[in-house]
Amino acid sequence: MAGLTSTGFLPRTLQEIKTLLEAAFQAVYGLGIDLRAQSEAGQVIGTFSDKLAEEWEVGEDIWASSDPDQATGVALDRLCAFTGTIRRGAIASTVDLWLTGDADTTITAGSQIAVLNSEGAALDTVFETDETATLVEMPAVEASTAYSVGEVVSCPGTITGNAFCLLCIGDGRVEAVVPDESIVLELLLTFPFPTEVEATFIIGGSTAEWRFLGWGSSAALVPCTCTETGPLTGPMRTIQHISTPINGWKSAVNIEEATLGSEIETDPLLRARRIAEIYRSGASTVGAMRSDLLDVDDVTDALVFENSTDVTDAMSIPPHSILVITLGGSDDDIGQVILDNKAAGIGTTGTETVVVEDTEGVDHTYHFSRVEEKDIYVTISVSVNPDTYPVGGDDLVAAAISNFGNTFPIGKDVKLSAIQSQAFSVPGVLDVVTIYMKVGSAPTTETSPIPISLTQIARFSVTNISVTSTDGSPQ
Repeated sequence: MAGLTSTGFLPRTLQEIKTLLEAAFQAVYGLGIDLRAQSEAGQVIGTFSDKLAEEWEVGEDIWASSDPDQATGVALDRLCAFTGTIRRGAIASTVDLWLTGDADTTITAGSQIAVLNSEGAALDTVFETDETATLVEMPAVEASTAYSVGEVVSCPGTITGNAFCLLCIGDGRVEAVVPDESIVLELLLTFPFPTEVEATFIIGGSTAEWRFLGWGSSAALVPCTCTETGPLTGPMRTIQHISTPINGWKSAVNIEEATLGSEIETDPLLRARRIAEIYRSGASTVGAMRSDLLDVDDVTDALVFENSTDVTDAMSIPPHSILVITLGGSDDDIGQVILDNKAAGIGTTGTETVVVEDTEGVDHTYHFSRVEEKDIYVTISVSVNPDTYPVGGDDLVAAAISNFGNTFPIGKDVKLSAIQSQAFSVPGVLDVVTIYMKVGSAPTTETSPIPISLTQIARFSVTNISVTSTDGSPQ
């Protein structure tokens, strides 16, 4: 029986509708009516059958939209809203950039800096300054002076004629003010900004270690946000191309990788979070604890395992204990969630320790673990159409692989087929000739899937992805 039944909604098929209409025509016009597909009656029946089948499909979609396991898109958003779960929007990548140049130069909010590829060409990934900043004159480096990590100084550039700023990355003393000529000359040859400068910039006789920040005697550290949402990468020292020229602004650089953004929450992830948040109404449950962990600032994923037996289990969780695993978040915030959710008499285990004070002023010591990040290295060779493969295409392939891989949740294995398919998202890629991947170092011939345990997560960086392209011929 088609329609709404005690077991759910059962739609009529196209053939069932056609059979019913043929029977109705025969009842009115007699059994001798010509119902062949090419006949007039057959064409009428065929046309109406198609339209009625579409109506039944709409009915099935309406029925499915009331089921969280089947609803998608806006329909799922509305169902989740009933229980207070709201789909998480897309998030843009963020980074802190050092901006350098002349003193008192004002760099307005919204000024843009693009990512450079390995050939020095600007990519489409662009970051904007979140706030207006004024470059401040940095103190000149002084002889016979001790410096600590984090201090910024300016150098006069007596050899090159171009002043520049340095960031101290290793404690020590400066015994002489004259910079090492070979390094300064190297900077001059790569003016206006070097793509790579050695980490230990030695000032004559200095035991302190320095990192080159940029040209000019003034600097400011400014938070920036990518102009597009999603996990767009900004590897260390690549966000350099000033797309909004301002007089007096000479350089920009990121000394750390950008913090990856994320795509809009998918339907499967939204369904899972809805269930987790429903568990919150039950006190001291694993689901309630995980739900609260996911609400902690900077926590992007979390898992909670329990061992209710009297013996240590396969994950090395002691009897009657829980193991909390998180990606991101501060120790104190995670400890507070454990305090608020853990049942009395249940132990905690993990590699991290945090002490949390309860409302009575009593300290509680808890243990948890942070996700082990496994760096995945990829070496890929692609055949391309030289007429359509873009400039900097190799970097785009690396970025596509990195962006895709960094969406993997905790415990997801890495399979070569999923990784290599991302190369085809770049225009002009004809074929993947070879592809290898390995954990921790550059691969040579490795093609096996990489297992990721429930306490690990795969991490991809464009600096760990080697792409080689060769011209091919489209078929």
